[in-house]
Amino acid sequence: MIVSNCCGASYAEPGHPDTDICSACGEHSDAIDQDKPSINVIDMPALDVSKENFDAFEDIRTSGAWNMFDPRAIEASGLDKKVYLAIMGEYSKLKEKYYGEVDESTSISDRT
Repeated sequence: MIVSNCCGASYAEPGHPDTDICSACGEHSDAIDQDKPSINVIDMPALDVSKENFDAFEDIRTSGAWNMFDPRAIEASGLDKKVYLAIMGEYSKLKEKYYGEVDESTSISDRT
């Protein structure tokens, strides 16, 4: 079985070597041959993120007060850590869902 040399996971899309993105880390990798993957990557069901939660995240993001990976940003948002991380992981989809194509320089109050 062909797997990535970075973590031994299968490739994100079939057809390696045409696509060389590891399913575990999302990085380009070289292929190695193993009997089976070293790790299995599972898809987690997406959390249903409300517009209110997305707005709380956006308020923190647009404030520029913290790096969005800073635990203080999570705390300041008032969001549950799982919800906060789900928003980070699905940011583009959620932004399009709630605001469509939006200028990055606008704030939440400009969008409501």
